[in-house]
Amino acid sequence: MAEHVWSVLCYKGCLDKFTNQVSLLDVLDRITIEPVEGMEIEAAFPLQADLVSLWYRSDWQKEESTKTRVRLRFPDGTWAPKDYVLEIDLTENPRNRTFVKMAVLPYEGEGVYRFVVEVLGTDGEWRHCASVPLEMKLKQSEPA
Repeated sequence: MAEHVWSVLCYKGCLDKFTNQVSLLDVLDRITIEPVEGMEIEAAFPLQADLVSLWYRSDWQKEESTKTRVRLRFPDGTWAPKDYVLEIDLTENPRNRTFVKMAVLPYEGEGVYRFVVEVLGTDGEWRHCASVPLEMKLKQSEPA
């Protein structure tokens, strides 16, 4: 089973095709939403974000591949209806990065949202690897 090293939520993850180095731009840990007067906050809003993870082979000498799943847990403990499932290909290289690219974030109120990263074990069961928090707050209006 692939070994999870880290996961980071950021505005954009860039992979340099010449050096194979990754740059994580504008790491996200909190978003403050500023409501506009007379406008309701929708159930989802546009958010360009990437969840970037680094994986290594469990045995450096053995080729392997599996899958990772990223699930979004809302502040009330319920789960978003859509999961992201990606391949982790460690056959040619002993390490691999996965990029979950998001354009929309479901909104279920203020609080801490968690991007839960899991890996598919050899027994077919999903195993927890990481929980990446994102705090969502509403900006309080200034008293008149």
